[in-house]
This record gives sequence, structure tokens and C-alpha cells, in this order.
Amino acid sequence: MLLLSATPVNNDLKDLRNQLYILTEGADDAFSESLGIRSLREVLASAQKAFTVWAKKPAEERTTKDLLERLNSSVFTLLDALTIARSRKHIQRYYKDSIAELGGFPKRERPMSLYPDIDLQGRFLSYDKLNDEIGEYKLSLFNPSKYLHEDAKSSYKRHSEFPFSQENREHYLIGMMKVNFLKRLESSVKAFEITMDRTISKIETLESKIKKFQADPSKPSAVTQLEFDFADEDEDEDMQDANQVGGKFKYQLTDLKLNEWLRDLKKDKDQLSILHSAARNVSPDTDAKLAELRKLIEQKVLTPTIDKNDRPNKKVLVFTAFADTAIYLYESLHIWAKETLGVNIALVSGSGRIRTTFGSTHFDEILVNFSPRSKNRSKIPSLIQTGEIDILIATDCISEGQNLQDCDFLINYDIHWNLICFSGPWHFSMSD
Repeated sequence: MLLLSATPVNNDLKDLRNQLYILTEGADDAFSESLGIRSLREVLASAQKAFTVWAKKPAEERTTKDLLERLNSSVFTLLDALTIARSRKHIQRYYKDSIAELGGFPKRERPMSLYPDIDLQGRFLSYDKLNDEIGEYKLSLFNPSKYLHEDAKSSYKRHSEFPFSQENREHYLIGMMKVNFLKRLESSVKAFEITMDRTISKIETLESKIKKFQADPSKPSAVTQLEFDFADEDEDEDMQDANQVGGKFKYQLTDLKLNEWLRDLKKDKDQLSILHSAARNVSPDTDAKLAELRKLIEQKVLTPTIDKNDRPNKKVLVFTAFADTAIYLYESLHIWAKETLGVNIALVSGSGRIRTTFGSTHFDEILVNFSPRSKNRSKIPSLIQTGEIDILIATDCISEGQNLQDCDFLINYDIHWNLICFSGPWHFSMSD
């Protein structure tokens, strides 16, 4: 038996064929006697061809009925015999007695969106204003090809196997960097401050190398070549992937208009320094989004839901895309949570960034202490059996393979592009 996701076919019907080959151990004629299907490959190839033709038709002609009429009956024979699909509505309609015995499906509350400001004092730029300003930045740090001497440009053409030039790669990288700045701000003003600081530091390092070379190009210790690799460990996956495309690229300083580049680098640094200072002036006490998070946590802890065994459920899972935000939230909340609300709090993220006010800092133990019933803590005598973690701040290191069903309150702190969330510059999404 294969338990397939909602999208067992990602690219074409070869995906489904390959999954069926797992069941048949690669035998293409495994169902020739039982189903009268002589070849899985031929049946699914024919279905793929029919689908491709159907997909090219005008939208008004692409009806489901038309597609079904085009498909060979063998496809339906195969799927009816080998697959079973059960939606929630189907189970509720036809398996009423079984569902009643299990206690029914949990009630899913509608996600709620909140849009707090950045700064309680109103001193930070609005999101829209900041978006416009960042859009005008050159970010010349990421654009060395712009400063190549004309006679040197031909030496920096990408190899033919790459579909774009290094100049185009830098252009798109700058666009993604600007988006990443805004994503970081959407996550937390602290993450944005850290990004500004890192970018300024990179500019200063580059300025130092250039000036050292200009002071004495012939000096043996002078840097004559620059290698560009701008990846940060706390960037989102899109940015990490963008920095991997095409690999690292090297420039000879003698091939660049260094004075012009230094001028633009200084302008970028001045602009980013203003934003860095503004972000640094937003403290945990004046962070409007953090203040909203405190309210939500406090409301949950003081007015918990009651489970079917009459136990109060105070648990809150706060999810963020960035480790910098997760650390900031933990550092801003752990004393308040412990001393004011009387609950334990923990942080889990990648790169060993794990902290807690209860028990061990081992990753698995924190998750067990956060969700002791779903993870059967009572069957692990080596763990403390009294006390729990009620607030967990986490990154996507817990996004797969974890059962945290003791918690009935989820806050997506910054992922407005997540499918279960609504759009907006700031985003909280609560669901059971």
C-alpha cells in the first residue's frame, strides 16, 4: 500500500506509472490477467497524449466531460482497481458510526489575519514607503559586472551551458535581494535590522579590499581578485537557491572601474545605514507586531480551551520562516512567559539554535515536552513526567514528520504567502 499525497502526479503521468511500478516491482504487464491491462506504460502514455491535446484547447472548450471522453477506458479500470480516495465529506456521509466511535473530526476554526504596524511609536517607515525606497536602491555590492571596463567585458561571458549572462544573473539577484529585505521585515523588525547590518558589513569588507588594492596594486599581499558568494545561512530557500545558480564568480580588480564602484557602494551604505538605525531603534517594548503576539499568547494562556478530558489547553505554536526572528521572539518573551504567565517556553530552529525554560535542550525532548500525549511521553521513563512546555517557537525544522497534536493554536508569524494564510504585509494566522 502506498499513502500518496494530494498531488501524486507532479509533472506528468510518468509519475503515476513509476509509483505503480513500485507495487509491481517494475513489471509492466503485472495486471494483464487480473485487469486485462497488458502494459502500464502504454495505457498511461496514451492517457498523457490525450491530456496534452485536451490541455491545448481554448479554455471554453476544456471541459471535464471532454477530457473524460478522450481517455481510454483502461485508465479508469486501472484507477478504480488500485486507488481509493476518501475526502472528509465522503467519510462523514458514509462512515458515520466509525467517526462517532473515534470522537468525530476536530472543529477547524477559520484562520484569522491581523495587520499591526511596525512601531508602536509610529517612527518607522510604513511598509509601502519602505517598499518604494528599497525599489530605488542600486545595491551595487551585488552588481560588479556593471563596473567592468569595456575591453574586459568579453572575458566575463558565461559559458554556453548557462541560459543567461553573469550580468543578467546579477540583475535578477538584486531583485531577489530587495524582495528578501521585505520578507525579513515582514518576519520581524529585528530580522530586518540584522539583514541591514550584514549587508553593510559586506559593503565595508568590499570597500576595504578595493582601497587596499588601490593603495599598492603591486604589493604581494594585495587582493587582486574578488570571488562573489553572497549566501547567508538564515536566508530563505529562494535566496539560497539563487546564490547557488551558476556557482561563484571571480573578478579581477584591474578589470573594474573601482572609483565609480566605491562611489556607488558608499551611497548604498548610507541608505542602508539609515534603515539600520531606524530598525535598531524599534525595541521589544515598541515592536507593534510583538505586542500583538503577546496579546494572543496571553489570551490563550489565561482563557485556555478545555479538551475532552477536562484538561486546560494553553499550548501555542509560533511558526516563523527565519531563525533570527525565532531567536528574537524567544529572547523577548521567555522571562515574561515564565514569570508573568507561569508557563514554559522553548525555541527550536536549525543550526543547533535550541533553548527552553523547561527540561533538556535536546531537540526531540523539547517536542515531547511540548506535546507529551501525542508523543507518548508516559512511555519514556527517562523523561520528566511532570511539567510541560506550553509555548513553542519554531522554524521549518519541525515542518515534517512531527506530531504536535496536543497543541490546538497555531500562529504563522510571518508567512503571508503560505496557502492557509491571507495576504498582507503583516500576517498572523490561527488554526487548530
